[in-house]
Amino acid sequence: MGEFRARLVALRTEAGEPSYRALERSAARLPGRSLARQTIGDLLKKRTRPYWSTVETFVLACQEFARSRRIRLPDHSVDVAQWRAAFEAARRVRAHAVDPVPVDDGGPLREPYRPADSADTPVRMLRAEYAVVPFQARDELTVLLDWCQQIPGGDHTGLAVIHGVGGCGKTRLALEIAHRLRAQGWYGGVLPKGCAAALTTIPTPVVVVIDYADGRVRDTVGLMRSLRARAIPAVVLLTARAPDGQWLTDVLAALDDDRHLYRREEIALPDRHPDAADLYLHTVTALGGDGPVPVELPTPGARWTTLDLVLLGWIAATGAVSLPTTRPALYDEVLRHEENYWCTVYADLSPGATPERALLRRAAAVVSLVAPPERDVDKILTAIADLSGDPRERRIVRRTLWTCLGPAPGEGLAIRPDPIGDHLLLREFTADDQLLHATIAAAPDCVETVIATVDRAGQDTNLECATALLTAILEADPRRWRATLAVATQQRGPAQLALEILAARTDKPIAAGRTLCGDPAVPTGVT
Repeated sequence: MGEFRARLVALRTEAGEPSYRALERSAARLPGRSLARQTIGDLLKKRTRPYWSTVETFVLACQEFARSRRIRLPDHSVDVAQWRAAFEAARRVRAHAVDPVPVDDGGPLREPYRPADSADTPVRMLRAEYAVVPFQARDELTVLLDWCQQIPGGDHTGLAVIHGVGGCGKTRLALEIAHRLRAQGWYGGVLPKGCAAALTTIPTPVVVVIDYADGRVRDTVGLMRSLRARAIPAVVLLTARAPDGQWLTDVLAALDDDRHLYRREEIALPDRHPDAADLYLHTVTALGGDGPVPVELPTPGARWTTLDLVLLGWIAATGAVSLPTTRPALYDEVLRHEENYWCTVYADLSPGATPERALLRRAAAVVSLVAPPERDVDKILTAIADLSGDPRERRIVRRTLWTCLGPAPGEGLAIRPDPIGDHLLLREFTADDQLLHATIAAAPDCVETVIATVDRAGQDTNLECATALLTAILEADPRRWRATLAVATQQRGPAQLALEILAARTDKPIAAGRTLCGDPAVPTGVT
C-alpha cells in the first residue's frame, strides 16, 4: 500500500494541497458523500487499511476542491476506474507482504507539516508548518526540486541556502520541498534545535531542513559531519535572513576541514511572492470558503512580504470591510485577533476571572524574547512584576500561552511567525525597558539568546528600535559585549551597530566590560 498511498498524497498536491478541513468541506458538497478529517489523516499516514469507498471519496473531494479553485487536473489523475484498479492491485500485493514500518518512526526529524486541523488559533493557523493555505507555485520550487533530485545520483552532499527577509516564504518553501520529496519515498523533515541526527544508515534518500541556520551553526556542522559517511548523498536545506556574516563561513570552513565533498546552491527569495494577487485570493478562499472576496488587496507605500499577503487574506476572510495599509497596523490587527483567543482560553482555565490583555501581551513578549522550553516558562514569567509573587496566576498565564501558541516538538514557547512575535516584543520592550532587564535577570543563562532575538527583530525593519534595546542591554552590563560580539559576527545587524555606538563613546564602556571580564583582547572594530 505504500506506493498507492504515495499516489494519494501526490493527488492532493496536484489539487493545490487542500487542508483536511477543506477536503472535508469539498466532500460534503458531493451528493451522499462525507469524509472526516481524521479519516483523511488515517488514509494518508498509513494508520489503517483503507476502504475503497474512502479512497473514492478522497479522489472526488480532491477533484471538487481543484475545480472550486480553478485548478485543472489531468483526466488520468481523477479517473475513478483507474484508481479502483490501482487500489485492487495494491490489496493483492498487501496479501503477500506487510507495509514496512515508516523510516521516520522514532527518527530525529520532525515531519515537514503538522495537521492543518490542529491549527486552532489565528497565529498558529498562519504558520508555515500547518499549510492551511495551499502552496502557491513559484519557480524556486521547481529549480530546487530538480536540484535535489540530482544529488542522490552523485557523490557530493547537497547544501542549499534559501535566504531573504523575514516573511518572504523561506520556511514554507523548504517545508514544501521536504514534503514533496517524502511523497516520492525520501526520508525528510525538520531538524529540531539541539537535536543530534543519526541518519547514516537510512537506506533511502534524505532531505533535512534547518530553519534559522544563521543562528544554528553548531547544529548545522554536527549534521553535516553525520551525513559525510552516507552511501547515498543527502540534501540539506538551510534557511536564513542573509548568507553574509560569519555563520555560513564557519559552516563551509568545517566542511572543508572535514574534506566533506558538497554541492552548494543558493536561492535568494524576493520579499513577496511573484503572484501577489493570486496568493491573496487563494488565502481568502482557503480560509473563508467559496464566497466572493470581501475586499480588494490594498497597495500601500511600504512593501508587503509573502507573509503579509497571507495575513491580509486571513483578515479579509474574517469579514473585514477594510484592510490595514501599513505593516505595523497589519501586525497590530493580527495580534488583536490573537489576544481575543488568549482571553477566551484564559477564561476557560480560570472561570470567573477577567483576563487582562496588557498582562497577556507582556507575558507573550517575555517568552518570545527567550523562547524557553516548557519547564522554564514559569521562571521566565517571574520577570513580570504582576506575576512574580503570584504562582497561581503565573500557572494560568503559562497554560494559556502554551495552549494558544502550541510550539512544535523541540521548539521553545514564542509567538510565530517570527515577524509577528518580533513586532510585539519590540513594541512592548521599547515601551518598558525595565521589563527587558527583568527578563534577562530571570534568565541569566540566556543573554546571547536575548541579544540574537532582538538582533533578528531589527534585521529587516525597526533597525533603530532594535539597536536602542541592544545598546541598553550593553549599558546595563558591559560584560555582555562578548555575547553581543558573537551575534554581531554571525549576522551583522543591530548588534554590530550597538557595539559601534558604545565603542565610539568617550567613557569607553566596552573597554570597561573587557576589564571586568579579565580579557585583554580587543574585538575587531571595538576599541
